[in-house]
Amino acid sequence: MHRTELAGLIHNGESSGVEFKRDDVTPQRLAKEMAALLNLEAGYVLLGVEKDKSVSGLTREPAKTEEWVMEVARSHLRPPAIPFWATLEWEPGKVVGIASLPADAPDKPYKMKRGSAWVTQIRAGTTSRDASDTVRCARCSTVSGTCRCRTSSRWRLDLGWLWATLRCRRQRTSCRASGPTAWTASRGRFA
Repeated sequence: MHRTELAGLIHNGESSGVEFKRDDVTPQRLAKEMAALLNLEAGYVLLGVEKDKSVSGLTREPAKTEEWVMEVARSHLRPPAIPFWATLEWEPGKVVGIASLPADAPDKPYKMKRGSAWVTQIRAGTTSRDASDTVRCARCSTVSGTCRCRTSSRWRLDLGWLWATLRCRRQRTSCRASGPTAWTASRGRFA
């Protein structure tokens, strides 16, 4: 990346494909941003750039920062990723680290490590968030992580379909229910 390209990215600010981070960010936070960008259509994590578009520079040696970024991509992402790493001297004494994440990442979805769990991340505008936060229950319209009816209605629906299929076989008739939706629709109930 050339200085003019970097200046354009910084001038335009954070976007769906660009994230600014200080280089003292936690490995978990860096992994979250990398997973979200890999799941979108790639992008850049600029280390040493503040949210207000000012350049603070790397506080570590560029070689140590590169090793750290590669270690985070290897141990805090599933599947592991290898970002393209580059550094650029912004002004004397201020170096910006650039982690470029490829657009053609083959093993989507990428997940970041949170404790002992692996969580899929997505990019929504300038923020990265858990993919499960955006899924809503069709029955009660709550977020899936807090919905109590989602699991029970799915379980009830599958048992209902199984019951209808077994009853048809026991009576040796052709079963009109071709699946869970048909079964519930024939009884006027929608789970």
